[in-house]
Parts: sequence; C-alpha cells; structure tokens
Amino acid sequence: MGIKITQGFLFLLLAIFCTSCGPAQERQKEHALGLRKKTAEAVEKNELNDKLAFEAAEALEKYALEWPADSTDNPSFLYDAMQLYTQSGHYERALAAADTLMRRYPEHKLTPYTLHYKAYFIYENGLGDTGNAGRLYRDFLKKYPGHPELTSVVLFSLEHLGKDDSEILDKILKKKSATEEN
Repeated sequence: MGIKITQGFLFLLLAIFCTSCGPAQERQKEHALGLRKKTAEAVEKNELNDKLAFEAAEALEKYALEWPADSTDNPSFLYDAMQLYTQSGHYERALAAADTLMRRYPEHKLTPYTLHYKAYFIYENGLGDTGNAGRLYRDFLKKYPGHPELTSVVLFSLEHLGKDDSEILDKILKKKSATEEN
C-alpha cells in the first residue's frame, strides 16, 4: 500500500510539473516579447537606454537558453539579445549570444548576419580588436563566399580594417575622382 501511495504521489507531482511547463514558458516568452517591443518603440523615438537594452537582452537570451526546443523564435531572440547587449556595452554577453546562435542554428538565415555582426560591431567597433575581426571576416568569406547581401560588405570591411572613417572616405573619394577622370 505504501508503494502505491508513493507512486501515485510521484505521478501527481509529475503531472503538475508537466502542466506547469506550458504556462511558464508562455509567460517567459510574453515577457521577452514585451521587452523586445518596448525596445523597438524606444529605438523609434531615439530613447533606448542601456538599462532597457540590457533588460530586454537578458530576457530574450534567458528564454532562448531555457527553452531550446523553440527553434522558431530562438534564433531571432538570440540575434536581438546580441544586438542589445552590444548596444548596452556588454560585449562578452553579446559574444556569448552570438556563439550560441551560430552553434545551435548553423543553417539558419540569421547565422551569416550574426557572424558579420560579431566581426564588425562587436570586435572591430566595440572592442577595437581588429585581429579577431579580420579572422572572422575571413571565416565569413570561406563559409559564405557568395552571400547576396554581405559578401561585398565583408570584403569592404576587410579592405579597410583598422582605418578610421576619414581615411576610408579619402580613399573612396580618390578612387571616385580617378574613375571620373578616365
């Protein structure tokens, strides 16, 4: 008799646990989506601050890490978390979100954009680490040599790696001037 009560009690606990997973997941997802919407509205008004960006990034990343089976939203949640962490100056967290996205979803359409973002916005412009940025640009060109939107951007970034904006502008203007003379 004691065993039946224990088994019944365990079954009841398991049933409660399983039914509570759905609402908890939905609440967490709604919270993350609400913060994502709030950051988008703040960006439109040019009012996004580091605190809101970081809070939203944490919520999006937390959901993606705790509910890995949600492959429909998780790549975009991780991508947005990466961007918001970068915007709020939390580069190590941005790198972690980027690495998670690229590892878990290597074939997702956001993966090449994540690799470029990681090279350009995090390493090159955020951390000033041109060595890692250059390595990632070269990795990008190996993995996505004919990417319709990013290949030319990556080639440009690699060509001008480590140069400040005025040097790049001077080079472009000289090239344009030489082309117009011919």
